[in-house]
Amino acid sequence: MTKNSLLSHACHGAIAMLMVGAAHPALAADADQTATNPNVIVVKGQVPADQTAPESPPLTAAFSESTITSETVRNLPNDVSLQTMLASQPSVFAYETGPNGVGANIFFRAFNSGQFAETFNGVAINDIFNGGVTGQASTWNSVLFIPQDVDSVVLNNGINNPAQNSYNSLGGTIDFLPRQPTEAFGMNASATYGSFNSWGLNGSVNTGDVGGFKQLVQVDYRQSDGWQANTADDNINVYYSGRHDDANGGFLSLIAVFNQNRGSEPYAMPVPVLQSEGGFGIYSPSTDFQHARDNEWMVILDHKVVVSPVVTFEQKFFGGGQDFQRTSYGNPNYNGTYPLPDAAETYDYWIYNPNGPYYNPKTVFGSKAAGNAYHFYGYHNWGLGYTPKLTLTLPNNTITVGGNLTYGELHSREYWYGSDPVPQTLGYNDAWDEHDSRTLASVYIQDEIKLLNNALTITPGVKYTYARTQDTDAIGFYYPYGGTVGDTEHFVAPTVGLNYKFNEHVSINAAFGQNIKLPDISAYYNDVPGTTGVQTQPSAVHIKPEHVNDYEVGVKYKAGGFAAAVDYYREDFSSIFVDQVDPTTYTTIVTNGGNARYQGVEAQISDTFRLGDAGTVKAYVNASYNDAKYTSAFETDAIGTSLSNAEAVVYAGERMADVPRELVTGGITWNYQGFRFDVAGRYIGSQLNLDDNTGQPAQSPYVTQIPGYAVFDLGLSKTVSFGAHSVKLSVYARNLFDKYYLANAYVNNGVEYGAPGAPRSVSGKIELAF
Repeated sequence: MTKNSLLSHACHGAIAMLMVGAAHPALAADADQTATNPNVIVVKGQVPADQTAPESPPLTAAFSESTITSETVRNLPNDVSLQTMLASQPSVFAYETGPNGVGANIFFRAFNSGQFAETFNGVAINDIFNGGVTGQASTWNSVLFIPQDVDSVVLNNGINNPAQNSYNSLGGTIDFLPRQPTEAFGMNASATYGSFNSWGLNGSVNTGDVGGFKQLVQVDYRQSDGWQANTADDNINVYYSGRHDDANGGFLSLIAVFNQNRGSEPYAMPVPVLQSEGGFGIYSPSTDFQHARDNEWMVILDHKVVVSPVVTFEQKFFGGGQDFQRTSYGNPNYNGTYPLPDAAETYDYWIYNPNGPYYNPKTVFGSKAAGNAYHFYGYHNWGLGYTPKLTLTLPNNTITVGGNLTYGELHSREYWYGSDPVPQTLGYNDAWDEHDSRTLASVYIQDEIKLLNNALTITPGVKYTYARTQDTDAIGFYYPYGGTVGDTEHFVAPTVGLNYKFNEHVSINAAFGQNIKLPDISAYYNDVPGTTGVQTQPSAVHIKPEHVNDYEVGVKYKAGGFAAAVDYYREDFSSIFVDQVDPTTYTTIVTNGGNARYQGVEAQISDTFRLGDAGTVKAYVNASYNDAKYTSAFETDAIGTSLSNAEAVVYAGERMADVPRELVTGGITWNYQGFRFDVAGRYIGSQLNLDDNTGQPAQSPYVTQIPGYAVFDLGLSKTVSFGAHSVKLSVYARNLFDKYYLANAYVNNGVEYGAPGAPRSVSGKIELAF
């Protein structure tokens, strides 16, 4: 697999449907709050209200949003990941292609994972070089946080206020609120076992308040063989949270997490091969395999000082990193119908690159294929950052001034060889070996103005963003000359939100915002000389950032336990990034395409009510219609054709690939005398498949799509208390009706490739609190 085709697959080879984790019963809404609900086991003591998400957004919210509460998160099945736990929310579409979060991907309002922001405790966790949180740049088993590290979630749709959003937030910002220590001492332990030989252990200790300092330590281990052969995976997560609160409202907190994931990555297979083994066919390790290990860590130091009743100052210092390593193999003697995912390269790089690597696989191993049977891919990055925020709370408005400075470095490389372990000798057998750096900086100011006896809220804001990026490639199979390229980008992003609250039950809101998505590091590769021509100096980087104008209007209603919200949004999207594979050099070229429009309607309805002596019921329905279409014509073939005779052309009005228009989720939770019963379902509408050769929807005669499908889940639990201790027994049935579907799919050279979602599974869990 080539350098840029790897990155192309990261963006386009794994795009589509939601796996079984999509419709989890735990998201069938919150029954009672954890303070009074006997059906949820938590560490003793309660998290303060300002550190956890509410059951539903307040009526005064100027921007559309949704929430997932702590009670919901604590009742998640063990096989839900950080991404799929969000799948019940409007306009969110997530899936996994393997166990323990492997192959996780997520879309928000049709934007891919690199086009919206995800934050933990307000700190961006997106990869600053390649956008996404998981799976970026083909690191399919990259995992940092798991749901057990999370208290609750706030999802801000669209371009919201600058104090909330982060870099690249075109589609929105998802903020995971951290799991915090509480006042009382307590210990929790749990064990899970289920289908696919999946099992897990979790233990946590909450020290309680000792001298004003509270601490929480958690260790989580899980293992699974996966629902396809040869895709076993294990994951260990260690999480720490410590906090000291001042009497006047200030605090000092420290959050640290370490995660290691190891396994054999699943990959998309030709659909005919999948069907040959009941829909789950996959190559044996003697034919093709991908073994990977991913280590990730992050530390956040958060300090808030209340200077006066009017002035508060908060600052966050943070750092994190990732070390991903994969060795893959493609049998050089394979002669099947379809190319292997890790097929041995047979291109004569050593002949065509006079200054390139001197490794000759044919000389060393007898043939080019045998000499390139093994591939090593490494992705190592780290970053440091600082975020200050000053807040002035005045009688009729709240002014916030803040900013961020983040610096990161990346070392990415791939080497080929005929045996394992693969040597990593620069200038000998490297496909590429690059060192990158990026500096991100931003400053913002916003005001929340209250008028008409606080009935009208106006939230204007503006953010300035600056980025400096540099890519240095050593001489390799793709770069006979090597070189360094770089550029700077800057943008001023205005936003304004309005909310008018008619009474205690009804409010309306409207908002406008602009923002950009910075180019991923792959956009710089083609500007490093990669031919044997006379050019020996890098050309200027010419990729413009993607740009969005966001408009929305909505209405919210609350009365007792009933809440409803509906909003309409429109995203005018320009300078779209297009990845295209050059069949001559086997590289992917990133260009700016034309324009698109994402628009749709999002609706949320929930109700909580009591059945007399028969317990409490909460039901919810979330639905969205997301229509993503191109609004201008442009070519997608990168080999120099013109619009009039390009091999692949996008036309105005054409639907975008990988975007299901309809997303509907719903569920019911019933709590009664320690019993909890969940039923939930999710429908994902049909979507066009991507053509991996053009980076656009597959066109005639290869038009394919994943049809719409629905998945249903059940959950049943019983909690028994023994004084201050409790035991909870749970059983989950996922994909209850054993619906077969492809979690993702794409077209390559006229062949449809796909990865199946998980079939029906059953698991049991025991939890102890003492």
